[in-house]
Amino acid sequence: MKIINKNFSTFYLIFFFSVFSFSQSTITIKLLVDTENFDENDLSKSCSFEATWSDSSKVVRSNGDLEDFTIEASEDDTIIWEGSSTSSNTAIIDIKKIDQENASKIFKNKKIYGKKRGNSKKETAEARVLYNTKGKPDYKYKIFFKINQRGKTHKIDPKIKVLSKP
Repeated sequence: MKIINKNFSTFYLIFFFSVFSFSQSTITIKLLVDTENFDENDLSKSCSFEATWSDSSKVVRSNGDLEDFTIEASEDDTIIWEGSSTSSNTAIIDIKKIDQENASKIFKNKKIYGKKRGNSKKETAEARVLYNTKGKPDYKYKIFFKINQRGKTHKIDPKIKVLSKP
């Protein structure tokens, strides 16, 4: 009986570590907007991106280059897009929609709509990565956002490169 329990325990530990050693990450892509100095004709003057990974201390910033801002993700990662004002505590940046721009498909749907979650006053978008971009162009998408729930909807076209699972 001790041998069976020992073998079962060993099998259980191996199974547990093999399943959870390839954990998914949540990547939060934050659109930072200087709402007091917003320039709708040149978004790079008043907008930037910052991406953070839940399973590490990794942070990637756009450094003024919005169109070529590219993050790396893996299959099964969850990506959350949210907006934040860098110049006002009361301004609300709503993520209205994420829309696929090229033929590289990484999500279930071509369009991901923002919505309010929980008690939040702002809209965020969320999707799980299903497919990788190996042998294909990076996933190019449009992020549509609105400031203070009124006026024009603005868009930026960043990218995501999805790596295969190890």
